[in-house]
Amino acid sequence: MSELLLLLQLAIEVAFAILALRTVASWMRQPDRRHGNLAIALGSLALLLLLGPALGGTGSTAQVLTDIAVVLFLVSGYGLLMFRESFVP
Repeated sequence: MSELLLLLQLAIEVAFAILALRTVASWMRQPDRRHGNLAIALGSLALLLLLGPALGGTGSTAQVLTDIAVVLFLVSGYGLLMFRESFVP
């Protein structure tokens, strides 16, 4: 059962990474604000998912990683809100 959960976690991480890369590539082809905000949101979420397994430790390194994770989460929320704002003012 734990192998299945590990496989699903890996599949989710890979899917988010691919989605973020495709979004950044789309932003490079059409460099407008809407694509940029979506690339920021999905890219920071993908980085957060990749950083997730390193969280939960102790010490100053763990605190720095937690702070980075919080900032990435806030940046993803900001990117999603700005992406939505480009559709509905």
